[in-house]
Amino acid sequence: MTRLAREVAADIAAEQRPAARVVVKVRYVPFITQTHGHPLGEPTTDPAPIERAALAALDQFRGRRAVRLLGVRAEFDR
Repeated sequence: MTRLAREVAADIAAEQRPAARVVVKVRYVPFITQTHGHPLGEPTTDPAPIERAALAALDQFRGRRAVRLLGVRAEFDR
């Protein structure tokens, strides 16, 4: 999770697009998908708060099943 969050932070920093929210996607076997998000205090490209937000979103998942896919995305203010 931390590696994915850092990759997202690097991508948005390269684009100079600060994220306002981080969303984690988990796809379980057999293809059941759930997402949870966590807002950032202020829009940022800093990897540390993005990583913390991804871990906070991950904590919202309650399923204990086999995972097929794990993803992290940034959302932006408009």
